[in-house]
Amino acid sequence: MSTGTIIAIAAGVLVVLLIIAVVARAAGRRRNERRREQAAELRRQARTSSIEADSASAAADLQVAAAERIHRPARVAIIADASAMR
Repeated sequence: MSTGTIIAIAAGVLVVLLIIAVVARAAGRRRNERRREQAAELRRQARTSSIEADSASAAADLQVAAAERIHRPARVAIIADASAMR
């Protein structure tokens, strides 16, 4: 085998290795970009869930306050009746 053939084979191997490295790097970048997009979507969903939970909590607090306002006079009347019976 001549020196020129050996150099040509070595150069071919280097070119193939470079192509593989470039393709692998591009695939890694695409994979990372997909992961970034998924993470951003998960953050959006978490923010939405948090807002919904805060809203539900506020609505529940309002219901509790309304129920306490409605039932407070009844409780006072029951306590007054119980005190009068003694």
